[in-house]
Amino acid sequence: MLPQTVKVGAGRTSVDVVLSEDMIGLEDVVVTGYTTMKRKDITGSVSSISADRIERIPAYNITTALTGIAGIRMDGGSIRIRGTRSRNASNDPLIVLDGIPYDETLASINPGDIESIDVLKDASSTAIYGARGANGVILITTKQARQGKTTVTYDGFVGAGVNNWGSLDVMDADEYIAFQREASRAAGTWHSEADDAKAFFGIELANMGKVDNDWMGKYFNKKRLWTSHSLTISAATDKSAYKIAFNYKNEDSRYKNAGHDHFYLTADLSHKVLPFLKVGLSSRAYYIVKNDKPDMFNQFLHMSPLTQTRNEDGSYNVYPFGDPFVKNPYMNESDDVYKDKTEEWKLFLRFFAQIDLAKGLTFNTNFAYSPAITTTTARYRIPTSATWPSCTTTARPTGSGTTCSATNASSTGTIST
Repeated sequence: MLPQTVKVGAGRTSVDVVLSEDMIGLEDVVVTGYTTMKRKDITGSVSSISADRIERIPAYNITTALTGIAGIRMDGGSIRIRGTRSRNASNDPLIVLDGIPYDETLASINPGDIESIDVLKDASSTAIYGARGANGVILITTKQARQGKTTVTYDGFVGAGVNNWGSLDVMDADEYIAFQREASRAAGTWHSEADDAKAFFGIELANMGKVDNDWMGKYFNKKRLWTSHSLTISAATDKSAYKIAFNYKNEDSRYKNAGHDHFYLTADLSHKVLPFLKVGLSSRAYYIVKNDKPDMFNQFLHMSPLTQTRNEDGSYNVYPFGDPFVKNPYMNESDDVYKDKTEEWKLFLRFFAQIDLAKGLTFNTNFAYSPAITTTTARYRIPTSATWPSCTTTARPTGSGTTCSATNASSTGTIST
C-alpha cells in the first residue's frame, strides 16, 4: 500500500483513510532463466535482490546479501535453497552468471558489479536447467553500460572490527596462583607456599607479584581494518557500449602479517554489427592473495599470566615457561617463523551474439571459458622453529595432565588447474 499523510485539525473526532495499492513491486522485472517476466506474471517461487539492497550492505561476499532471504538457509559457509538433499552428492545451488553456468564460488564475483540476483527455489529450476538445477538456481545479472555520456563512478568504504572482550574473561595472575595452588593441593602435592615449586615453573615463581600478562586480551583486543575501493568507467551509444570496472578490498586479521587481498577486474564490450545482430565480449578476472596464520586460540587459553610475551629488548620470549615444548604462540606473526601464502587466479570469458529474428523473438548464443589456477607459493616452518607442539594443557613441573605432540612441516608448492 502507498503511504498517505492526513492532516488532523482541531475539533476533528474521526479520521477516515482509504489506502491505495502500490503496484511498483508487481511491475518489477525478474529473470527466470530463459526469459524475463514481470513479478505479477510469475507463478513459481522466485526471490529477487536488487542492486540497491546489495549496495546498502557493505559486504565482502555476495553470501552476506543473501542472508535473510525467504527460502535460503546458510549452512556454515554454504548456501542451501532446497535443503540438504543428499549425504554424498553436492547440495550447492547452480550459479548462473549472465546466462552461463558459473562453476566458481560467489566470493569471486564483485558485489558492486551486480545489477540483480534472482533465486529460483521450486521445481521450475529443474525444468529449465535439468538435474544441475535440482538444488535451486541463483541467477546473477551484472551491470551494463547505460546510453549517454561517459560515466566515471567511485565507491568505497572503510570499516573497523572491534571484539567484545567482555565475552571471555580469563584468570589474572592472582586468580591463576590461587587456582594452581588449589589444584595441586587437591592432587596432594601442595600444602603451603613452601610447596610452590611443585605447582609452578621457576619462571612463574620469579614473576609472582611482578607480572600479570593478559595473553588472550592482546589477541582479542586487536582492532581490524577493512577497506574496499571500486572504480567504474562506462559509456554507450546506439551501436556500441563498454564498461571497465576495478575493485580492491582487503580482509584484516587479528594476527600481524595475516589477511586476504582481493582484486577484481571487469571489462564488457558490445557492438551492433548489423541492425539485427549484436556481438560482445565479457571478461571477469579475479585475483586473491591469502596470507594465513594458524589459529592459536587454544594455546592462548593455556598460557600463564605469570609469563611474558616479549623480552626486555622487545624480541619474542620464545619459551615463556622455559619449556622447549611450549613456545610463544605470537611467534607465528613473524613470516620468518610461519608463512602460508596462497595465490589464486580465476578468469571468466563470455562471447555472445544476439540475433533479432522477429518482433518479440530473439536468439542468443553464448560461449564461455573459465580457467582457474591456484598456487601455494610458500608454506613452511623454518628449521630453527620447526617443532610446534599441540598440547591439551599447560605442562606442570609434576608432569601430570599434559599431552604434547610435535610436528615438522617443510616447504611445499602446488599448482592446480
